[in-house]
Amino acid sequence: MKSLQQETVAGTKSDEIDLIAGTSLWHDAWKRLRKNNMALSSGVIMVCLGVACLCGPALLGIMWGYDAHTQNLAYGPQPPSLQHPFGTDFYGRDLLVRVLTGARVSLSVGV
Repeated sequence: MKSLQQETVAGTKSDEIDLIAGTSLWHDAWKRLRKNNMALSSGVIMVCLGVACLCGPALLGIMWGYDAHTQNLAYGPQPPSLQHPFGTDFYGRDLLVRVLTGARVSLSVGV
């Protein structure tokens, strides 16, 4: 029997074959993603929305005192303004905080 070093593969000896280093599936996917600007910008927007949904209600509650469940009838239904970017509902609750809280619940159910 011949040893592996003596066998020839396609006309060359096996010890003369250059081995090509393989790349992982994640590395190939990341290279393809970096070339696609639309996919990369969409990913950045999705990450920003995810962070806003996870941290937004807590930050708005700390900074401005808005809560998703606290009612303030003095604010009543207001249109969008600088103080309430999405406006308020009939009970005076800030709609931006309520939307972000609902999105956080949806993300936790989806994950």
